[in-house]
Amino acid sequence: MPNTFPTNTTEYLEFISKDYQFDTSSEDYLGFINLDSGDDALTIKFIQEIIANPDAYEPVANQYGLTIQSAGGTELIIGVLEVQCSLEMDLAMAAESE
Repeated sequence: MPNTFPTNTTEYLEFISKDYQFDTSSEDYLGFINLDSGDDALTIKFIQEIIANPDAYEPVANQYGLTIQSAGGTELIIGVLEVQCSLEMDLAMAAESE
């Protein structure tokens, strides 16, 4: 993790991957983070870039164990990659059993 605030979108994804909401040892662990470009003037550019082109940033997010779950309007939801893969597998298995 950079010692300073991120200067580009790739660094921003690395920065948020260290958030307590992705730390399984934290009692505040959620496995996802909901970001809004209207919340923080320092991060608006990074969030808007990801929302504008989530497919381009998905591989970068994956490098940090994250996945872009939703990107639209001003809202960006990023989750833990393993959680997303597990959910997709559970849904596929449930559909097969019907």
